[in-house]
Amino acid sequence: MTSPESQELDQGGVQTAVIYARVSTDDSDQTVENQLPLCRAYCEKYGYRIVGEYSEEHTGSTINRPKFLEMLGRLSLGDVNYVVVYDQSRLTRSDEPNGDFKYVQKLINDRHALVRFVATDIDPKSDAGKILTSFNSFTNAKFNEELSRKTSIGMQRKKSQGDHGSNVGRPAAFMFIEDIPTAPEGRYQAPDPENGVIGTRTVTEDYLMSLAREGVSLRQAAKYIGVSVTVLIAEMRPRESVPSRRLKKVAVAKAKDPNYTIKDSDYVYYYRYKGTKDRYTPYMTLYEQAVGVRKGGCTERVGIEGEIRSERVVE
Repeated sequence: MTSPESQELDQGGVQTAVIYARVSTDDSDQTVENQLPLCRAYCEKYGYRIVGEYSEEHTGSTINRPKFLEMLGRLSLGDVNYVVVYDQSRLTRSDEPNGDFKYVQKLINDRHALVRFVATDIDPKSDAGKILTSFNSFTNAKFNEELSRKTSIGMQRKKSQGDHGSNVGRPAAFMFIEDIPTAPEGRYQAPDPENGVIGTRTVTEDYLMSLAREGVSLRQAAKYIGVSVTVLIAEMRPRESVPSRRLKKVAVAKAKDPNYTIKDSDYVYYYRYKGTKDRYTPYMTLYEQAVGVRKGGCTERVGIEGEIRSERVVE
């Protein structure tokens, strides 16, 4: 596979780019409308042909953003040279392992594209770019610390007022965007840092299937999304018609007493799978086609029933 630099030569000097613009509710001096024209002008200046534009309103403290993930899926086609953004904070404002700029940059570079910033017009791989990247990572981390502080204050305020919001009942950790309109009330939760709400991670079905076509295993796909493979599979398979059950912790101890009769109320009922349709089979079919023959010629380990555990209970 070619590097981004060699890809430039392979295309005979015709450069392609996608534009990514992002704002969040905490931004006071940025809008998508003022980022896009500047990014387009940058592309025109350097002769880049724009093949896609992605913009969204979402927190920068996570890579789990619908349009960002959609952009990664577009980059997976391998025909994009550059990702053009206004500045580094548009890509990420987090210093967490799955949100750090170096990690985000690697996700883009692995898809044979380079990052270009409009505000600085400096190559991130140059010496000056590396210094600026380190500085921006530090300042963005400080911003994220302040945002986390506000989130904590918001949670404490809600608790003191006796308002626990829709967090009660544990909303889904992850969902497909296509399932949100028909989801039960409270299952999807939009991010709201000011009020202490982290929110539900989401991706599109198309993005997930693009990973399968690229030969990405479910375990690696889960890492891209930022969830465990167990949670991912639970959403990829449709909900059962009959729930499973297990003894409550307090009932486990009581059940050791031979004179105790276990009652129905001693059980917790839950659904192992949470999805609306079978996305697991199509994914594995596309994955098989991409990699040819699975290693060992057997079912991929992440699909073994005994390893799939419920990570959250739906009463």
